[in-house]
Amino acid sequence: MARKPPAVVDLAWEGDLRFSVRFPSTPDLPVLTLDSAGKVGPSPVAALVAALAGCMSIDVAHILTRGRHPVRDIQAHLEAARSDDEPHRIVGVEQRLRSGRPMLQHQGQRDEQPHQRDQRREIRLAQQILGCKHGHIWVGASEGGNCK
Repeated sequence: MARKPPAVVDLAWEGDLRFSVRFPSTPDLPVLTLDSAGKVGPSPVAALVAALAGCMSIDVAHILTRGRHPVRDIQAHLEAARSDDEPHRIVGVEQRLRSGRPMLQHQGQRDEQPHQRDQRREIRLAQQILGCKHGHIWVGASEGGNCK
């Protein structure tokens, strides 16, 4: 089986605590600016949190569409708790996923269709599996880290 190629980024210092980020495998993408102050681009931690939320959301969308569940909308909210001590590493991650499907707004009603129960079950399963799987990218190396 072919191995997945590594993810590669190139950074160039722009001064102060800012770096431009280029993606060699997709050179047509716009340059991303990482800014420690978060004024001209996301801070590195904000970019990491966005990448983690993106990975988890894409995986959930993949699981739902592979299960042939109609998906109209998926929204994700991710909060990363940080250490009070230097360096302010991420010590925990909590993610909430929401689908815009009406069945998720009317949970527990008796007129719910079987595919709606299946979709809700798959979202919960994906949150449990992917939340901790990807959460360990952040907290796996630190003691006391957690993901929800």
